[in-house]
Amino acid sequence: DRLNRWNHGPHFPYWMTHFTDSMPISSIGGIWSAELFNPKYASHVYKVTVAVDFLGNIVWICPLAPGTSADVLIWDGYGPSRTRGEFFDYEVGGHDGAYKGRLNVITPFIGRNNRTARQQSYNDVHGWYRARI
Repeated sequence: DRLNRWNHGPHFPYWMTHFTDSMPISSIGGIWSAELFNPKYASHVYKVTVAVDFLGNIVWICPLAPGTSADVLIWDGYGPSRTRGEFFDYEVGGHDGAYKGRLNVITPFIGRNNRTARQQSYNDVHGWYRARI
């Protein structure tokens, strides 16, 4: 239950209910090989996007997408719908920097050399939580 009162961290209380990331699932290729080959993984893959709560439970998972799809486009096309009741309007999730500008998304600060110490501290905490997906 992502709305459980124990499903929050001290850095992200109450409104933050999940962290999201995409991962590859290996494929043998086949007739869709051009759409499935991803040079990042040097293999034919499908991608799946998963939202996980602070307790480690999967709270949302998308359908398989071709391996050449960008993570943010998978989220835009298959992401949880607030109109179908999958997430409430007040809920936000932690994502990587590619999702910057999307609604109900908290991302780290972008830029390598121009962050303040406070921004870097926030990025470290955000990254620590996201690494648990």
